[in-house]
Amino acid sequence: MKPLTLAEILTATGGQTLAEARPYSVTGLSIDSRTVRSGDLFVAIQGEHHNGHDYVIESLQKGAMFAMVHDWEQFRNHESASQIIRVDQTRSALGRLAAYYRRQLPATVIAVTGSNGKTTTRNMIAHVLSGKMKGRCSHKSFNNDVGVPLTIFSAEATDDFLVVELGTNAPGEIAALAAMVNPGVAVITGISPAHLQGLGSLEGVAQEKLSLLRFLQKRGLAVLNIDSLPLLERLPTLTETRVVTVGFHEKSDLRITGFRQEPSGVRFTINRRFHVVLSMLGRHNCNHAAAAMAVGRRLGMDNADIIERLATFAPSEMRLQMLRFGSLTIINDCYNANPDSSSAALGVLDDLEVSGRRVAILGDMLELGEASRKYHEQLGERVAASRADVLLCVGDFSEIVCGSAHRTGGPPMLIQSRRNITELAEELEQWLQPNDTILIKGSRGMQLEKCLDKMKAIGEKMAAPVGSAP
Repeated sequence: MKPLTLAEILTATGGQTLAEARPYSVTGLSIDSRTVRSGDLFVAIQGEHHNGHDYVIESLQKGAMFAMVHDWEQFRNHESASQIIRVDQTRSALGRLAAYYRRQLPATVIAVTGSNGKTTTRNMIAHVLSGKMKGRCSHKSFNNDVGVPLTIFSAEATDDFLVVELGTNAPGEIAALAAMVNPGVAVITGISPAHLQGLGSLEGVAQEKLSLLRFLQKRGLAVLNIDSLPLLERLPTLTETRVVTVGFHEKSDLRITGFRQEPSGVRFTINRRFHVVLSMLGRHNCNHAAAAMAVGRRLGMDNADIIERLATFAPSEMRLQMLRFGSLTIINDCYNANPDSSSAALGVLDDLEVSGRRVAILGDMLELGEASRKYHEQLGERVAASRADVLLCVGDFSEIVCGSAHRTGGPPMLIQSRRNITELAEELEQWLQPNDTILIKGSRGMQLEKCLDKMKAIGEKMAAPVGSAP
């Protein structure tokens, strides 16, 4: 980050030092005492498991120039009181300081939100732009009121772009983050039932996601996936903003046609002119690529350069990640799940040409509130309509999914439900066969990746020559 003076920090946050301080500048920012470097501002965040106030003195001893706190009484008479900045609440003060810092940045800021595909789209945009420009994007899923400021502070004065992911669990969170980010480009990947426990309904999700556009800069760009029906039905009228729509929908500005899924990825065409290859699975990833093309064009890139960068993009771990263990093929998509993303993952399993059976291992979709039963019943119906040969379910709603799949009367399949991933993993060997293609999909809290080691062992055992040593 570019240096910030003490005066700037105090003005932006409304804070004050506990004793007269020298007007030093800070050259970095940290919320983790383990990563503090000389010259940093350490911000004491009070989290669910750790309280940053417990590490203030340690951080100052490691070279932090100042520490920002709200629980300040314990530091009033400390010898380092002149390095302690008192604020009303450190999380909100961090956001105010980030908003101030963002206003100093000449970079084009691109904000990405949506019910599905935020991280993939964010990373894809950054990968495309970095072919011609200097910039950075959110680290991991830094998409909340702490992660977004950290992303902003990672930017340098010489950067051309900054891609920021915005997430939400409750009404008003996107608006607060968008006001902080003040983007020049806004991307909405879609609207679907997700985080209903906090947002209440699909209409609540739509209002939350679309609130991003209220904070888009004048004459900015909005990129919207209109394959998302809730988004298509609520397309905003923006008089001072250019809107580019993407998708398979016939009215899309960047329309996807000619989709073909192969074992190594997908091929498709945009506007019947631009032929794109992605080394990742899934129809929905075509929409993410089209959004990245729209952003790349906005920042002056040629179509050919964009397509070349898309061809070299690699998906993040646990997002439709293809693994091979002996004769077993695994589609690891267990980073998270909601109704639309689960249906899309089953579509990937359907579209793949396989030599053996198709196996779907599905975990609970969390944070759906009172609608949980309904959406898990619908998931069972979706499985019954798929080409899956085996359905294995894990979690509190596993019996609902399996029961719905069985009642719907889809193709004959083996159906089993288990309460937890440990129980499932112990029984996998009796259900899997050589040449199976296995989709693993569930919410992050289900931790379905814990069965991968067992699958690897099973796949290697299947591939071992008969009579070989164990």
